[in-house]
Amino acid sequence: MNKIIALIGLSLLIYGCGSGESQPRDTSSPARALIGRWKDQKVWGWREYFTADNRFFITVNRDIFYRGSYDILVQDRDERSLKLFMEGSGTSAGARMFLQGFFSADFSVFSGTLSQSSGGGRFSEPSPVSWGYLDGTQEP
Repeated sequence: MNKIIALIGLSLLIYGCGSGESQPRDTSSPARALIGRWKDQKVWGWREYFTADNRFFITVNRDIFYRGSYDILVQDRDERSLKLFMEGSGTSAGARMFLQGFFSADFSVFSGTLSQSSGGGRFSEPSPVSWGYLDGTQEP
């Protein structure tokens, strides 16, 4: 009986049963690779979240700064490129943004530019962005 218990315990350690391991990240397309939580590598404390149902959240020190929906305008798997339009909702209503850029070869970094407009005005000059992928969390 002790051998059976030891064998079960060893199996749990080897195979990680119950370890909470998540499924591998889907990088089959740039749109799928975008889903999850990102850390802004240029501005301390900012996090970007993108959901599978085309919503986004941008937080600053855990407070929601922007929220809304996004539409994929262009994506290219071979070039690992993505361009999307983001529109604010709720307290972020009126905010509009264009995000475009490229993923690194392993899809762990997204680098590009972001242009924004609020209240229907002109879009700003593009600002550089660089985000590092953190995990699959889709909401703050």
